[in-house]
Amino acid sequence: MPRSLAGRLVAAFVAVSIVVLLALGGALFVVLRGLHADATTASLEDLSGSVLPEVRDAVGTGQLQGTLLEVRDTLAARDIDVLVVGADGALRPIGGQPLSAGQPVSTPVLSTPLSVGATAHGRVELSGQPYLWVAAGVRRATSAAPLAIAFAAQDRSGAEALGDLAAAIPAVLLVTLIVATPLAWLLARSVSRPLQRVAAAAASLPAEGHTPLQPDGPTEVRTLIGTFNGMAEELEST
Repeated sequence: MPRSLAGRLVAAFVAVSIVVLLALGGALFVVLRGLHADATTASLEDLSGSVLPEVRDAVGTGQLQGTLLEVRDTLAARDIDVLVVGADGALRPIGGQPLSAGQPVSTPVLSTPLSVGATAHGRVELSGQPYLWVAAGVRRATSAAPLAIAFAAQDRSGAEALGDLAAAIPAVLLVTLIVATPLAWLLARSVSRPLQRVAAAAASLPAEGHTPLQPDGPTEVRTLIGTFNGMAEELEST
């Protein structure tokens, strides 16, 4: 902690600026994480829209299993897992294969069946990892095919949001310090200089022909200077 009043004012000003910046960073993290999650979900929805016609055709021709395996292998290079949703609303890997993040799973995600072409999305933990998923209905309840096809990608929205903040915060912090430090110094100077003049005048008392100090600085400091001038005048007359 600085010993001088000016140093303490500057330190307090900078500390408050940093705290405010961190608070804003936390709020921005929540917003950015949501935006990245929404972007991933939208990408999965676009993907399901492009793949769904092929899957529907495969249901009609009885080649669904082979088509899903082909789609799964194609999307594996993009770190996207393809799963099926059974009548119980649970996600299951195709052909018993594990997810890219770990072991096979059977996790309920749908409480009601999806109609053909309808979609649903959400976040779920699979194999100990957070995933974002989008499911699209591909059959009626009387069909033997899976209820829906789901596309899942690991939820990296938190890491992406931190990356955005890590790239932006140093520059923002530098600008904040460049602006805040001179302002804090000027504020501290407006308080410390009048007090230094009062201290110097007090050290020379008693003295003949005392010249009253000019009130300067904040209201409290002006009041102190006025009180000091009155005290000096009484001391001089005594």
